Amino acid sequence: MERIGGRPGSRLFERLHGSIDRYRKRSECINIGLTTDPTLLWSAERYAGWNEMVVIYSTSTRDFAAAVEEELLARGWGPFFTSWNYDLIGERLPGSYTRYYVYVKLM
Repeated sequence: MERIGGRPGSRLFERLHGSIDRYRKRSECINIGLTTDPTLLWSAERYAGWNEMVVIYSTSTRDFAAAVEEELLARGWGPFFTSWNYDLIGERLPGSYTRYYVYVKLM
């Protein structure tokens, strides 16, 4: 599936929900999360029983990432992830510029 980007809004949110729902239907277990380094995260997580990790949204704007999180919680995806700690993520950033990636891990 394609990676979705752009400004949060109803069209973006519908595409994200549809994408996550398709993954949920094909996997026995999913986890939704946020990272600034999907390659590093997957190198650690692939040995923890996960079969696949797919980045479904990316943005360079922390506010956009937060809006996506709020929408996912509002639409009932909360049981599949914990609230994201943006301060902790920020501590590990190299310099002032980064991208935020919303991913789905599949088991």
